[in-house]
Amino acid sequence: MEKKSIQGEVRLNNHQHVSRIMKALVLFLFVGICSVAANTYSQSKGIQLNVKNTCVKDVFAKIEEQSSCLFLLSENIESKLNKKIDVTIDSESLEEVLELIVSHANLQFEVVDKQVVIYEKQSASENRSSDTEEMVAAPDQQPAKRTISGLVTDKKDGVPVIGANVVVVEDKTGTITDEKGRFSLLIPTEATLRVSFIGYVTREVKITNQTMLNIQLEEDAAQIEEVVVTGIMVRKAENFTGSTQSYSREQLQNIGNQNLFESLKNLDASMVVLDNFDLGSNPNALPELQLRGTSTFDFADEAQALNLKGNYLNKPNQPLFILDGFETSIEKVMDMDMNRIERIDILKDAASKAIYGSQAANGVVIIETKKFDQDGARITYNGGLSLEIPDLTSYNLTNAMEKLEVEMLEGIYNLKNPSNFEAYYKRKKLIQEGVDTYWLAKPLQTGVGNKHYLSVELGENRLRSIIDFSYNKVTGAMKGSNRTTISGNVNLSYRTKKVLFRNITSITQNRSKDSPYGSFSDYTQINPYSEVLDEYGNPKKFYDVAPSGLMANPLYYAVMNVKKEAQYIQVNNNFYTEWTIIPDLKATLRLGITAKNNEYEEYYPFDHSMFRNYGNVDRHRKGSFQKNDGAQTVLSGDFFVNYVKNIERHTFFANVRSNIAQNRSKEIVVNTEGFPNEAMDDIIYAMQYKQNSRPSGINYLRNEIGFSGLVSYVFDDRFLSDFTIRNNASSMFGDNSKWAHFWSVGLGYNLHNERFIKNLGVINYMKLRGSIGTSGNQNFSSNKAIGIYEYIMGKFYTPYWGGSRLKTLENNDLKWERKLDYNAGVDIKMFGFDVKFDYYRSITENLLTDLNIVTSTGFSSVAENIGKVENRGIEVSARYTFWQGRNGFLAGNVSLSTNKNRIMELSEAMKHFNETQDKAASKMGTKPVLKYVDGLSMNEIWAVPSLGIDPANGNELLVDRDGNTTYTWDPLDMVPCGSSQPKYRGIFGIVAEFKGFGINTNFRFQGGGYMYNQTLVDRIENADVRYNLDRRVLTGRWKEPGQQTLFKRIGSNRVYDYDDGKYVDFKTRPSTRFVQKRNELVFGNLTLYYDWNRNAIQKLGLERLKLSFYMNDIATFSTIRIERGISYPYARNYSLSLMATF
Repeated sequence: MEKKSIQGEVRLNNHQHVSRIMKALVLFLFVGICSVAANTYSQSKGIQLNVKNTCVKDVFAKIEEQSSCLFLLSENIESKLNKKIDVTIDSESLEEVLELIVSHANLQFEVVDKQVVIYEKQSASENRSSDTEEMVAAPDQQPAKRTISGLVTDKKDGVPVIGANVVVVEDKTGTITDEKGRFSLLIPTEATLRVSFIGYVTREVKITNQTMLNIQLEEDAAQIEEVVVTGIMVRKAENFTGSTQSYSREQLQNIGNQNLFESLKNLDASMVVLDNFDLGSNPNALPELQLRGTSTFDFADEAQALNLKGNYLNKPNQPLFILDGFETSIEKVMDMDMNRIERIDILKDAASKAIYGSQAANGVVIIETKKFDQDGARITYNGGLSLEIPDLTSYNLTNAMEKLEVEMLEGIYNLKNPSNFEAYYKRKKLIQEGVDTYWLAKPLQTGVGNKHYLSVELGENRLRSIIDFSYNKVTGAMKGSNRTTISGNVNLSYRTKKVLFRNITSITQNRSKDSPYGSFSDYTQINPYSEVLDEYGNPKKFYDVAPSGLMANPLYYAVMNVKKEAQYIQVNNNFYTEWTIIPDLKATLRLGITAKNNEYEEYYPFDHSMFRNYGNVDRHRKGSFQKNDGAQTVLSGDFFVNYVKNIERHTFFANVRSNIAQNRSKEIVVNTEGFPNEAMDDIIYAMQYKQNSRPSGINYLRNEIGFSGLVSYVFDDRFLSDFTIRNNASSMFGDNSKWAHFWSVGLGYNLHNERFIKNLGVINYMKLRGSIGTSGNQNFSSNKAIGIYEYIMGKFYTPYWGGSRLKTLENNDLKWERKLDYNAGVDIKMFGFDVKFDYYRSITENLLTDLNIVTSTGFSSVAENIGKVENRGIEVSARYTFWQGRNGFLAGNVSLSTNKNRIMELSEAMKHFNETQDKAASKMGTKPVLKYVDGLSMNEIWAVPSLGIDPANGNELLVDRDGNTTYTWDPLDMVPCGSSQPKYRGIFGIVAEFKGFGINTNFRFQGGGYMYNQTLVDRIENADVRYNLDRRVLTGRWKEPGQQTLFKRIGSNRVYDYDDGKYVDFKTRPSTRFVQKRNELVFGNLTLYYDWNRNAIQKLGLERLKLSFYMNDIATFSTIRIERGISYPYARNYSLSLMATF
């Protein structure tokens, strides 16, 4: 007779369309994986058995395979289950078969809702005896016990919850559910079971006379803070000793929708996005991040010198980013659609980050993308419109009349000279006619961008997928600048009884354009009395320079065929296999591959202003084209085993892991020249390589292997301990230091689980924790320790072969940078407050940098370990819920982070570096130079002490190293004036919601740090009067004897030496006069939203509908006025977003 599955038939009818789609996707991504087929049988069609000398337990397993029932076996019947029997049955009902089998083994069964509970059979006399014994039992005797069995499932989709904790509240005994969600436990006659699992609401179930339970657990969105995701394992936060911070997708999106970093800087005070006053709001500029201070040197490297565009190397102080278990780049994270992110975890101390060993010194940011959470189908769309509005409030330039007045005061116009006389009155006439051009606005626009995200989630029993597509175009505040990212992702998973297969494929394409209008600083220099258009309505080719000169107008050349474009395409494929060997033991294999190709093109046509000084001899060289081509391949894999065991009041957790990785990248840069026609905008039309140059580039290779082990022990949910050890080998370091060893120890104490704390009824949660351990840093180019040869391309020493020479000097003793972290903290929840406090101290040794050496060696520099640096500070975060009810809530949050940086030790070689910095400062440098001295900060500002402006003559009065006053600036007189690192940073804000309407706003603040106000130096004292300058030139500079001012007299930059017959440069050098304290408050974000009532939108077929409005970096209040956005203007971002889920 043909057997047919009733259950399978119904499922096909309900989900036929979904099923077909899922099967097609599996074929696409799981080629090579064996297909799994299973036949299910209806109870109504009967059970067939023909077994000889087979254990009762195995017979039950065969019945389970033929039926749609789940068997639950008590723990105390193991001996009876091992009894061997012979059974021959043909098409009998389930109940008949079970009656026959239990009669052979003296067992009983009960069928409840397709679940079969097998337990020990008791005779009537035994029952009466046990009842009598219970009535006359002495007080000190243990109460009678019995066996309870059950099944724990997810309430939403009915999937078994594997590894859930089932504990008897009365005596603390317990067990965990098996791979089918089943459990069996010996309990008192009346008891209460506490069932818990990470990510679910804990349930307590009162047991009376039941023998079988079906317990459903609900997901708990609030538990985002109750677990810690490390990228390798998920740990219960209550029993974890590390210092971490977690944020959900909802928290991130309630702050903003630009990118992850823009949201993080308004959420976590310890995660610092450094200011970039030069690039402002350039959409193509990558952010620079730091976590817990500056730990190593960040000098310009070879990639910057060669103008590479691949972004393959990380900044030395940048944290490690882990996306779905695999290392990723900061560019990938910036271009990632925030709708894909499920949660992030920031690992800060040794106990949390030691598993990443050699790359974790600067902290680790774990990013988890969306997982599958239900059967059936779900479609989510999120669309948005954004505005980038230029903000020029930091600029304070002169208008046309003021500029002309400055030129007169400076003595630019000698009215006895007819040509100067004519130029002055011509400009004055233009001003009187209304010419007052605001050049800053000419290259700017209100950038209008848009973004779209579409996600389709499909799920049916064992097979689930998320397929998403995103498009994001950011239009910058400068005309012609934009960044467009298109991404597609397919996330598939397939689960058998014990094995989970998962594959994530991601393809990202990015195109970016820099503005053809050039640097924004060019427009800040143009004099406001210069007209924009000529008599024909076209941009003028030149603009006026005082007293009688012309400079190229950047607007004229912007309309030429100038090209500054970059693009990359990146493909990621990550494969995961997780095998639940037994409920306590899981093994995971992960394999990842990343392939990235990038290119960059920069073209300037023949007539561009940059070639205006080429003479007839060089006329053929006009026009230039730079082309970069790069590629990167990252191969990585790891295998680890997790073991967890609960034995009464003891919890054991262990992880053993091995990993291997290779990161290989290459980028070639070709500079050419000679393009006679503007339309010839391809490198194939170049006449030659750029003069005195040839193709250049860089090769990067890093091979790594590592082994780690982690052991955690928890006693009675009160006393906590974590121990980690990791060994790493890397090709980046010297032959004598290939291997490095890292470790960590973490201890904790859950005070809230002590009875005396519970009895107080005040403290809901209090955990003391501390850790110590080491980690490393590999954010450097790969050739630091390796001797590399290069070909001598200019000569051939034989008819066929050229020579070679050593390019870099090897250092076999080059050691790993190693950071020793100390951390002590406490987490408290009481009186409605949720508070986290951490004190940290870290010591980084073997600081790595390139040091200049004597050129007679044949090399200019060599990589060396040069010293030791300390960072210490505190971190505090608190949240308080003022009100919470059925219709909404009101909560406030505040976080504070401090950091003090100190150089503990430097090698003798660094003294030579400081000497070279003094020489650099003496060569007419106007910016402070970096110098490093024991006991001071790495961010120390160096300048010569100043007493201010001498009222008698308007010159600056300085103090030399002997304490004497002088008018002469000497680099040897420079002293430390304060650190640019703030003493504290913080965030405070509120979040509220009422009947679907919500508001979220945050303010950032910082204080105690210093800044060298380069704006005052460049725009006022050292300003070239031929160009536009700061208005304070008129109001703040010395003009007459006795006047007390902040700035020197006009005309003091260039003094005519009558003896030599030439001008002498007296520009202002680094002076304490311009070292200013920086205290700042930033209105970071304002989010307004409306989340429609679920019942109201269900009629439209919607699950959720939410409209949001975002404002970011709304206003800045600072004690120091500086120009923000030198090469690219600063902009405010406003955006509107609509999210709909079907």
